[in-house]
Amino acid sequence: MNAVTRGILYVWQLPQNAAGLLLTLALRRRIERRERRGGSCVSYCFRRFGGLSLGRYLFVHLGADERLVRHEYGHFRQSMLLGPLYLVAIGLPSILWAALFPLVRVLHPAAGYFSFPSERWADLLGGADFPRER
Repeated sequence: MNAVTRGILYVWQLPQNAAGLLLTLALRRRIERRERRGGSCVSYCFRRFGGLSLGRYLFVHLGADERLVRHEYGHFRQSMLLGPLYLVAIGLPSILWAALFPLVRVLHPAAGYFSFPSERWADLLGGADFPRER
């Protein structure tokens, strides 16, 4: 991907990229390791957190396995496709799903976190292979 394409994509995803950049700066002392992956920047920093994707900025916990990183990369690809609609179409529903999932598990013990539509799509786009149910 050339610099012009990267610049256009950065602007296309500007709301989430700005939030991701601000979070990166706020957490700079807590980020233990960084790596680049297909146009994204993965930061390993959270100790008690799954993952978070804000545009090209991906955040995962230190013990994250490859599947979680691929899942978050899938959210990055969703952001590339949806641009400024990503936060409303994917980000907000995903955050609500994460917050409500403990209650969902009480009501439906067989429910899997990654069975939610935006999470399944992220798995597909990122090449993750999380099970749909436990």
